Amino acid sequence: MLRYIGKCAARLFISVILFSFLMVVTQNSVWAAGDMVSLELRKAGGTVMYQNRAVTLVLNGQQLPEADMPPIILQDRTYVPLRHVFEAMGAIVDFHDAQRRILIAFGDDLIVMYIGQYHFDLSGVTHQMDVAPQIINDRTMVPVSFVASAMGFDVGWDPATFTVTLTAGGNGALNAPPPGGGNDVPGNGYYGDEFDLTNWAHNQELDFAEMSKDVSPGRIGAMAHAQTVVSSVGTNQESNRFVISATSAITSVDWFILSDGRLVVDIFNAMPEVASNTLNVRGSLVRAVRVGHQIIGANNVARVVFDLEAPIIYSVELSANRRDVVVTLERNIINSLNVAIAGDFAAHGRESIVIDGCISPVVDVFLLDDPLRLVIDVQHSVLGFDLGGYILANSHFVEKVRYGQFDENTVRIVVDLLQNVSFAVEHGGNRTVIQISEPTYRNITFDRVMGAMAITKPHGGFDIGGLVTSDQYLLRRYSVTLPGDFSGFFGYGTYAVRGGLLSGVEIVTRYGLTTFYFNTRQIMAFIITQDEDTIFVRPVPPREKYPFVVFIDPGHGGTDPGAVHGGMREADVNLDVANMVLEILRRDGIVRAYTTRYTDVAVPNAQRAQMANEAAHIFVSIHHNAANGRAHGTETLYAIHNDERGLDFNSHHLAQIFQDNLVDALGSVDRGARYRPRIIVLNQTRIPAVLVEVGFMDNPQEAARIATQEHRRKAAQAIVNSIYEAFEIMR
Repeated sequence: MLRYIGKCAARLFISVILFSFLMVVTQNSVWAAGDMVSLELRKAGGTVMYQNRAVTLVLNGQQLPEADMPPIILQDRTYVPLRHVFEAMGAIVDFHDAQRRILIAFGDDLIVMYIGQYHFDLSGVTHQMDVAPQIINDRTMVPVSFVASAMGFDVGWDPATFTVTLTAGGNGALNAPPPGGGNDVPGNGYYGDEFDLTNWAHNQELDFAEMSKDVSPGRIGAMAHAQTVVSSVGTNQESNRFVISATSAITSVDWFILSDGRLVVDIFNAMPEVASNTLNVRGSLVRAVRVGHQIIGANNVARVVFDLEAPIIYSVELSANRRDVVVTLERNIINSLNVAIAGDFAAHGRESIVIDGCISPVVDVFLLDDPLRLVIDVQHSVLGFDLGGYILANSHFVEKVRYGQFDENTVRIVVDLLQNVSFAVEHGGNRTVIQISEPTYRNITFDRVMGAMAITKPHGGFDIGGLVTSDQYLLRRYSVTLPGDFSGFFGYGTYAVRGGLLSGVEIVTRYGLTTFYFNTRQIMAFIITQDEDTIFVRPVPPREKYPFVVFIDPGHGGTDPGAVHGGMREADVNLDVANMVLEILRRDGIVRAYTTRYTDVAVPNAQRAQMANEAAHIFVSIHHNAANGRAHGTETLYAIHNDERGLDFNSHHLAQIFQDNLVDALGSVDRGARYRPRIIVLNQTRIPAVLVEVGFMDNPQEAARIATQEHRRKAAQAIVNSIYEAFEIMR
């Protein structure tokens, strides 16, 4: 195991050689169905060679004509040229190059997307994607399944012909199966993977490949051996040490880090035969480890991909008998911390908190008040020095800097401030600098009587109808974007709000648009009003704005797959049904729905309950059961909270409503509404809450039904009907 004591090993630069056996073709080529598409993809972060079968697009039974940029398959998702496809679907499409913003107007809905961002807003509701729009070969390329589904189209995929079908009038489920996904993609596709942007705290764009450090003893030389089999990937999760084992001697090994946070280890002349293609990891540096098969040149390659949480220090070594590849990951070592004052303050008005590590530290920075302080959480790091726990500063802004090991993976730095400040984060080499300066914001104040931010309208200003809003409630963040660049009027910086529901408002002008980011202390809704001179943005609890609020909770997720049976993961099935529920509720527009997760991520159960308590009238957790392979049927679990004792309507009543509707809709065995007081999401909520167990995944007959979209849609509709019935009673 590698050891670091207050210093770092020298950086070893590695290069990844892209194989030149793929043919480069110009954009003006014709892409016929069934042909192989070979071209050079120019994207953010670099260039990569691509080769795959041509994808055919069929819209409402008619094949779309070819475009100058063909559909391509990246990250198991089909990307299509924006205007070519969506204008053919009848949408009005607008792309603002300076703002990197995509607008798609379809019927009464407006979709707002941004290049490189993993979410889109559909008529004010935020939806998550697992891939992001990209600029590729000077064309705006978007993942077709997410956007088309949001527009109400059914999306189909025929792996035999590589055909995507788009059919109007479908259910528009946001969870529609992604075209081009999974094992249907030929294994000899592009080499080098993608260069997608990864958004960290405050949307810092971090280049993992640039910031990570390879401390391997050297490159592993090749030796001629027979083809081997990669049989397992073992891990000591506490030490972040992974062992990739083969059944015989390994010919050669290559490794590299991609800018989007993946460490790739390629074992040449090898085939993977592992028990599971995905290893969920609970360590501090890696989310998951995935094993797959690639063909590079004439070589079979077993590819092991580590999905990283942050830039890392790492080594890759081969055992003496050449049968084990040992991958060791290390937390960053923070070696120094200081306050820097650059030049004459009167001239510059800027100071810096400078943090040095073995690699550039990844930080989450936020302001707190009462007392006013700037908190810097250095992630996946440990302290490598000790100056007594604090640093005194002779500074215009800073009184004192305190620091310590907040938990085993986080160094916390607290900057005690003498006045309000603006801050910006910069990365370079092995250093991260937090620039502190005098805020330049103006024409914005907090009206304590109204409990609202008061934003003065510029001369010849705008109506609130011209604002674009985005509710990122899972991040406790809400944004209001103005129709233009108003940096000269509002300036920039973070307006810290002392006490109340807001923690601060960031003013940012980027890509020709000025945006106010409202950071909240809990999940909030926002009411925007105006008079002749001022726009008022007031945070309120969601229950104050909306008459009916439900929190939908897809159980499990991320490192917690739940029950696994017959190739199905409970976490995936729960999410599938939950997304159907959310889509029906959004379409109907009667109930405001929130969710604990949009994608396959882990969410602590206590946090799920807390979010529901902050926002909703009722809470619904969606699960699927497993027992002994013979049990079957539907049951709904509940607990009685102290807050609801003696009420006319409580969790027991809610559970019975869900149980009756699900049994009727699915024709399943009625296992009843059951009291379960020890389940965290039930006993820590303070509102009527239920956990529905739709069916048993380990019962062969029931599993066969659960695997079908028809069964899941019936379950989703029954859950929606139960929500409506409950709110009718609670009205």
